[in-house]
Amino acid sequence: MPDFLNNHFKALRQNLLSKSGLAHSGRNSTLIGSVRELVITEFFEGNLPKGFDYNTGEIVDPKDVRSGQIDILIVPNNAPRLSLGERYAISLAHGVAATFEVKSDLNTKHLKEALQSTNKVKRLSISKGDLYPWPWSAETNSGKELWIQDIPNSIISFKSCTEKHLLKKLKEHADNGGELPDTITCLELDFTLVRNNGWLAQKDGDDLYISSHDGIFKGAAPLLIVFDYYMKVLQAWDYAKPRTPLLKYQPV
Repeated sequence: MPDFLNNHFKALRQNLLSKSGLAHSGRNSTLIGSVRELVITEFFEGNLPKGFDYNTGEIVDPKDVRSGQIDILIVPNNAPRLSLGERYAISLAHGVAATFEVKSDLNTKHLKEALQSTNKVKRLSISKGDLYPWPWSAETNSGKELWIQDIPNSIISFKSCTEKHLLKKLKEHADNGGELPDTITCLELDFTLVRNNGWLAQKDGDDLYISSHDGIFKGAAPLLIVFDYYMKVLQAWDYAKPRTPLLKYQPV
């Protein structure tokens, strides 16, 4: 891997941490959280492939099931949304390319909140028969087809528990029937966990996640890894450009 790319993302991580530190000029927790959401939104919006809007809001599916408040909704330009002003919108489940939750800290309380949000996003009613072509699909160089089965969802935190403790909590969550985020990134401790689903990498065995410290990533910066994951997600959606089945949202 070229050093310039890795070094650039290492510098970006430091820049994000520095910007988030400015949030503590305010003493209100809601204000601090909002500033940090904006810092992450600006990073992805400025660097990921164009053709998408970055909103805050809610997702609704054809059964009127709601996701609750989502920090970052990545919505394709060609997908409808119900604008509530500026960046706030209600999006249709069939018109959301990806979602992010941004946390100041992944202590027990905030991790639970983030995973509850993941549960709601991953359980929205959306099937391959409804959205065609399926936007989260790709083909490897060997011809193997890869699929993400539901709306991609990730967590980015400025602070976190240790990687080992986080993996333990994620396994407990999965064992209790919970849905799992595609990636989790902690900026301060500098690690990313990626689902072992083949989209970015895959290892033999039953590990739920692959750590950014694993040799399979060849020393890539953790922020670069999550960026790569979502670059591929958005490029796949842009290639497919699925039609929005609006009639599914109307009363029978």
